[in-house]
Amino acid sequence: MGDTDPGPRQNFASEDEEAQYYLALLREGTRERKIEARSALARIFENRGMLEEATELLEGNARAGVRDRTLYTRLASLYRRQEREDLADQAMAQAASLMSPPRVPSEASRPAPTGRSRAVAASRAAGPAPERPPHSRRRGLPRTLGIGCVVCLGLLVLILGLGFVGGALSGRRDQTQATSQGTAAAEPGQGKPQQTVAPVAKVDGAKPQPPTPTPVPALPKVGETAEKGNWAVRLDKVETAKELSNVLGKRQAQGLFVILTYTLTNKSKQTSNLNSWDFTLKTRDGVSYRASSEGQVALSGDPPALIIAAEIQPGLSKQYRSVFDVNPDVKDYILEGAAINFDIRLP
Repeated sequence: MGDTDPGPRQNFASEDEEAQYYLALLREGTRERKIEARSALARIFENRGMLEEATELLEGNARAGVRDRTLYTRLASLYRRQEREDLADQAMAQAASLMSPPRVPSEASRPAPTGRSRAVAASRAAGPAPERPPHSRRRGLPRTLGIGCVVCLGLLVLILGLGFVGGALSGRRDQTQATSQGTAAAEPGQGKPQQTVAPVAKVDGAKPQPPTPTPVPALPKVGETAEKGNWAVRLDKVETAKELSNVLGKRQAQGLFVILTYTLTNKSKQTSNLNSWDFTLKTRDGVSYRASSEGQVALSGDPPALIIAAEIQPGLSKQYRSVFDVNPDVKDYILEGAAINFDIRLP
């Protein structure tokens, strides 16, 4: 199956509704329908500027075995928009390989041999050159004269070597005498007095004081507002449920659904987005939960679930909900949202 984008369906009231449909399809559909859902969600994410998420969806189709030129062309475009040129080149090469088989060079296309290459080939075919007979350069030299020269040269080397050894031994004797004289001059009582280092007295210092603990500010709770950067977040409500349902069906929690309602205010001077993965629920010992896709899709009523991205105009506010599926035995959590932490105590 190819990766041709099915395009937006006319019966969806909004892009968020379309995204909910394809999220449910991605969770429960067949292999072919999941490929269709990834392609459609990638289009929605790309339209909203969420390039990394769109790329991950299309890479999922590639891992699922899709070998379609359109898929790799879309991936190359996304890679280039993220300045990942090496991956973009690889994707385009893969797309090109799906257009036509690789070209194999024919015999006619090989370069013709030059005169030098023909000569080298002929010399290799003729075999190795015949070896020259030994001692060809000494032909006609009397044997007795050669032996005499060698003997004379050996005597000369021997004489020079004995002279060098004698000089070295003489120098060593002189060095030994000088060393012995220096040792006699440095006997106890005759040389300079040895210097001693006086022991340093141990100074008892004051005992180190334990560091003063820095007071940890209390985290905001339900009903309170906190601000950081371009966002202000008010935590409005904390609810729990064992199951959630809407027109798409009923969903049972693996542990316990925690439904958080909050209001986002854009304090910047331009339109800004917050995504569902910008909100994380953590335990005090570091266990982290992201928003549950099953719980988000099964949530009904208002305010809507923050499924993909919250687009909020400057100076305005909007209310959303997030659903987490957590361990029911833990009651104390920290909500991290828009780089702001809230203290969460489950009822």
